[in-house]
Amino acid sequence: MSEYLEKLRAENLITDEFSEFENRSIASGKLFFIARPKEPYAGILDFFLSLQLKKIIPQDSESKILIPYILIVESINEAVELSKKSDSGAVILKSGRVIIWGKGKSIILAVMYGAVCNALFIKFFSLMLDKKRKNNLGGSDLKIVDTVRGKLAKYSLINLSLMQGPFKTETEIIEGIKIAGKELVTSGLVNSFFGNISYRFREKIYISKTGAFLDSLDNGIVECNIKGNNVCVENASSEFPSHLKIYKMTGYGSIIHGHPPFTVILSMDCNIKECQKSKRCFYTCNYEREISGIPIVSGKTGSGRYGLDRVLPDKINRVGKAIVYGHGVFIAGKEDFREAVSEMRRIEEMCKEEYFKKF
Repeated sequence: MSEYLEKLRAENLITDEFSEFENRSIASGKLFFIARPKEPYAGILDFFLSLQLKKIIPQDSESKILIPYILIVESINEAVELSKKSDSGAVILKSGRVIIWGKGKSIILAVMYGAVCNALFIKFFSLMLDKKRKNNLGGSDLKIVDTVRGKLAKYSLINLSLMQGPFKTETEIIEGIKIAGKELVTSGLVNSFFGNISYRFREKIYISKTGAFLDSLDNGIVECNIKGNNVCVENASSEFPSHLKIYKMTGYGSIIHGHPPFTVILSMDCNIKECQKSKRCFYTCNYEREISGIPIVSGKTGSGRYGLDRVLPDKINRVGKAIVYGHGVFIAGKEDFREAVSEMRRIEEMCKEEYFKKF
């Protein structure tokens, strides 16, 4: 678990108030991880605890998939009892700590912990935006928004020298992908647990593996064929169908996908009234929506009736980027990742600025 603790620290998700323990007799061999989030997540967590809720339901798509709901409990013993009913889960202690449990590799606990922090962040700012729209925002709400805003980290490019394309060898491609993935995380735009990145070279696609951390892609990239059956799909990112369709239908040579928080938050900020599909926004939408000319689409990860591979390629072909409802942004580049990484930062900074203008 130690390497993942360092990762959580590096991404400013935990304080040093953490512990982990294994209780095979009580918890059926499950590993438990307990930690107090770092700011701004700690202040957001305390805000939700002040509302005396029994549970918190994540609002963004990625968190909802991993953790459908987060119960709020009194004690560790209560969490252990709950753990007997599921292989993995997450709860929040009323004392202000997060408990994650699961079987198998400790990486799962790190990913779930990151998902809890992400869910709380997006839920908080989405809630305040909804209150503002409904004229229900009180003085105490504005105060907590200002407090949390003051603790937000600034995005910064760490000067990792993104490689200039076009890449001509497999070695260059893999190195270019690794540097770009690390840049996205170290700049603070996204956390390492969610997102994917790919590059097209002739009739091949090099794409990050499912579950791979964007900032440590050593052995985390798989090679796929543009034509024919792909056995690589078992290991490739779950977004591979969208990457494949985009490459087939456009002239782009690289794609990055990440979940910058304020981009996700504004994608869900819809004030269309009496929408007949308001409960299905993550899957489908009858309206043309955008943020400063960037189209917003709805769809599910992968392929199928509501698959993102059905809606993303056309939008990418038109403007080179598209925001997915509650799910982040896809950006394509011509021959390397320099433009796409820069554009993701521009979009997230724009969305962050637009968000706070509403207050």
